[in-house]
Amino acid sequence: MNMDFRLEYISKLFEKTSKKRIENYVISRIWHLLSDLEVKFIPQQYVKRNNEKYALTDLYLPQIGLHIEINEPAHYISDEKIEIDKKRKNEIEDKTNHFVIEVDCRESLEKIHEKIDFIVKTIREKVHQKRIEQNFIPWGNGSEFTPEYHKNKGFLRLKDEPCLRTIDDICALFGAKVPMRGYLRQGGVVHPSQKDLLIWWSIESNRLWDNELLENGDFICERHRDLEKRKNHVNGVVIDSHKRAVFFCNTDNLGFKFYRFKGIYQIDKDKTKPETGIIWKRIENELKI
Repeated sequence: MNMDFRLEYISKLFEKTSKKRIENYVISRIWHLLSDLEVKFIPQQYVKRNNEKYALTDLYLPQIGLHIEINEPAHYISDEKIEIDKKRKNEIEDKTNHFVIEVDCRESLEKIHEKIDFIVKTIREKVHQKRIEQNFIPWGNGSEFTPEYHKNKGFLRLKDEPCLRTIDDICALFGAKVPMRGYLRQGGVVHPSQKDLLIWWSIESNRLWDNELLENGDFICERHRDLEKRKNHVNGVVIDSHKRAVFFCNTDNLGFKFYRFKGIYQIDKDKTKPETGIIWKRIENELKI
């Protein structure tokens, strides 16, 4: 029997933060005081800011849109540093519509515990409200990564962040045969009942291809590393003009590899250039199964 995914996940989270003693202490105390196995914690959450900048927040709770920043004394070494952090916090909140709670680790341990108590109380209140509204998606034990789970729901919806573990699982979800080219799998398969829709399991990069999510996934740039092959590919796909249901493969900061549903895309012909690659534009956030 496999290990419960939540145990594997949370133990890796604490392993990752173990070298940052204070951060590890604060996150561990929040987790244990909260004691709710349906609430997911994500460390080092990537957040796109303005002017092509990004932030990594210390802890993120995706079900309630809460970021927690654990600020050690170095964050307060100067007025300039304080102002930079304030601007960063405002940009995160403005860009994501989430909210940020900061823990000032210059305080006494008693004060830090009071702030942690406040955070735990806030999480409980927001989770409780979402449960009342029937708008809370519990963190599961790993069953949510199976084709059967998504078949039972009957749809994939971007805001639910649906994931699958393998290409075989993606094909099983749609009842499609795994396409092979010799001993190798092809990069996608035509949807069994929607012939203009390609199910595409895109990977960030390999020795032949570079695929990049742009603007929080609203666009994807697909390009072959070889310039001539890139031009030929672009010209061929632009003529074909199909849509793609995208499962973007990457490894998260705890080392878990998933194919994450990103939506339905079509070619943006104005932005696509033979020299730079194909630009795919997201046109739908949901796909019925």
